[in-house]
Amino acid sequence: MPIYTYPLIYAICILIGFLNYRKFSHNIYLKFFLYFLIYTFFSEVIGSYLGLYLKVNNNFVYNTWPIVNFLFLSILFLTKIESKKKRLIIKFLIISFSIITLINVLFFSNYIDHLLLNNGILAKFLVVLLVIIYFLEILESDKVINIKNSMFFWIGLGVFLY
Repeated sequence: MPIYTYPLIYAICILIGFLNYRKFSHNIYLKFFLYFLIYTFFSEVIGSYLGLYLKVNNNFVYNTWPIVNFLFLSILFLTKIESKKKRLIIKFLIISFSIITLINVLFFSNYIDHLLLNNGILAKFLVVLLVIIYFLEILESDKVINIKNSMFFWIGLGVFLY
């Protein structure tokens, strides 16, 4: 049963997203976030199915997700950052992560056969850093007044807690 926990959570989030689609349909980035949840759901389902039922190597599925997750979330939060210095930091993180991942895949690890654990840890650490940068941006602006109505705040909080 624990194997189905994440797909079930993602399925519930996707269902809630579709039920409330009209509330955020005006924002392209929130629409993309819903599509990202769908991608994440299928990654979990496919990874579980390949590993548990077909008994084949599923590392490529679980190696791809942290890369897509970091790049998607960094671009998502980059759209909400107005400070040029913070935007530059996020762009630097995107480029650095991309170069480190490329070097790791090309020279040190087998993308298909081995789990890129260090890459996943780095991606998660950088996502936490991105969310902190986003929270600092909110705290330094007037957006903090209406924070409870901001979908991006709740997404950031969820990502940070995850």
